[in-house]
Amino acid sequence: MPDNAAAAPQPPPAGDEGFDLQRQMHAADHHHFIGQVDVPEHEAQPQTPPTYVESSGRLCLRKMSEHGSRLVPLSNFVARIVGEVVRDDGAETHTFLSLDGRLDTGAPLDRIEVSSQQFAGLGWVIAQWGTRPIVFAGASTKDHLRAAIQTMSPDPCRRVIYAHTGWRRIGDGWCYLHAGGALGHHGPVPGIEVDPGGKLQGFQLPASSEGDSPRDAIRASLALLAVAPDGVTVPLFLACYRAPLGPSPFGIHIAGRTGNGKSVLQGLAQSHWGATFDHQTIPGNWQSTRTALEVLTFAAKDAVICLDDFAPDGSKQDQARLQGVMAHVFRTVGNGSARDRCSDAATLRPSRPPRGLVISSGEDLPAGHSIRARVLILETEPKMIDWEAVTQLQSQARSGRLASAMAAYLQWLAPQMDALPHVLAEGLVQLRGNFQADHKRTTDLAAQLFIGGEFFLRFAQEVGAINRLEAAELEGRFKAALGRAATAQAEAQSATDPVQRFLELLPALFSSGRAHLMGIKANEPKHSERFGWVRNPSSAPDDLRPQGRCIGWEDADGGVLYLEPEACFAEIQTLASVQNDGLPVSRNTLWKRLREKGVLLVEEHGRNAKKVPGHPGNRGIALLASALSAEPVQGRFGVLA
Repeated sequence: MPDNAAAAPQPPPAGDEGFDLQRQMHAADHHHFIGQVDVPEHEAQPQTPPTYVESSGRLCLRKMSEHGSRLVPLSNFVARIVGEVVRDDGAETHTFLSLDGRLDTGAPLDRIEVSSQQFAGLGWVIAQWGTRPIVFAGASTKDHLRAAIQTMSPDPCRRVIYAHTGWRRIGDGWCYLHAGGALGHHGPVPGIEVDPGGKLQGFQLPASSEGDSPRDAIRASLALLAVAPDGVTVPLFLACYRAPLGPSPFGIHIAGRTGNGKSVLQGLAQSHWGATFDHQTIPGNWQSTRTALEVLTFAAKDAVICLDDFAPDGSKQDQARLQGVMAHVFRTVGNGSARDRCSDAATLRPSRPPRGLVISSGEDLPAGHSIRARVLILETEPKMIDWEAVTQLQSQARSGRLASAMAAYLQWLAPQMDALPHVLAEGLVQLRGNFQADHKRTTDLAAQLFIGGEFFLRFAQEVGAINRLEAAELEGRFKAALGRAATAQAEAQSATDPVQRFLELLPALFSSGRAHLMGIKANEPKHSERFGWVRNPSSAPDDLRPQGRCIGWEDADGGVLYLEPEACFAEIQTLASVQNDGLPVSRNTLWKRLREKGVLLVEEHGRNAKKVPGHPGNRGIALLASALSAEPVQGRFGVLA
């Protein structure tokens, strides 16, 4: 044999331990030498008996030995996986297994649903079936029982259930999911299961062919505009038709005392998504936990979701907690983001921001300037509601007409969904010029609502519910109402603007005797009675004395107040805390905001405090005196208006 020839493989010696295994490996490794051999059927070895079997109503492991096989019971019951349910909430998918069972006595066990993550641990046996089913002892019994259940459950039925409302692209088209299934361009889409869970089960839209024609349903929906003044009803109506267009970076809050009809208005808006909704079945409540509201507002995608009963009362801690919950919800609404969370493996999980349009109601207003900028506040007053019109519209809502209007609108929208983001972006750019407000968010909010109205007007005309003249009239009403709402919004925001509050609280410090100012050239300032000095009743008429803490100096000639930064801010915060919860900004941030408003004189770039004339070593916040007066003050810089 040549030296470079491959040596012929040698079989292992007879009698070696593991000979059979080595022979099999030898044959597999050198299959290319011997080729494939077809064994006649009558010469084939019988198949190995199944590892797991059911015997006497128990799941058992078949163990093989040189003496034959024996059955080792794993449990006193039999279980089968009869279905796999995949819940898809739009951020994550979770698989659940449906199991049936039976004890070895023949007693049936209830059908249960187990998370796929919990299945292998078998803790669900006692947790859901109680103590009658027993998993027998043994180091590997649990692993074998898990494998036995899977092995004995061939081809379980697999279902996908969507756990949210709103738009999803399924197959070749867009579908709007609701608790009753899905709607596409041509009506109900078969074969799609939706279970948004809990209080969202009422989000059920009828098929377009049910009930009256779309024209009648749209007319019923328009009747919402007649139950109260346009300043309240127009934003609510537009919100209903803005919500299906995608994420809404704002919310609406209906404020007023109890009995003003806040919940009634919410119920009429919410009934566009289901005939079972009214003022007593609002799906959300501000008394819920922060996490519960996160889940609710995430699942209610592309829909109005109402949150009722914002009433901060009780202790200061309770009030602060509720205000914190509202601030968190509306901040995430406005920012389109939510808290990030980590899994057990320290990896980021998908976030769950609000995906619906939140309509809130309560007896109080949200606190904080930045929060109010994200919320359109609608004020209700006694006798504002037309209760006869409400009663008629509630009857229409119970009959499903408002939900039918929304169903027809969604079917009309379905073929436009691919182009919708681009159309919305272009439309908002054009519309922002029609609504000018002090805060950019207010401008955007009004434009966002109005674009919902534009889509509605196009839809209503195309289906023949309104004509061109009616559409033009409605468009005018929408613009006028949103313009008034933007103006009212500016007033609501100014009430929580830190600068505005500071300028209101500072004179209150002096008039209440909590603080005073000194003069630049003398102890007593020129406008002493204005800045915390009072007459001494037991002395001469011109004898004045200061009240409270000294927080700065008045430069009457220059029309400037030099405020000592620490002392002034401390007294302002104390007074603000008595009235509410204090200013929601730090000291340096407050001075920066005052400088941005143009009411501070700044000596150095980036430094707020300025040297106090006549007082070497002292620096103060140089506030223009005119900022505290309705009338202009004459100073060395001219008229300080």
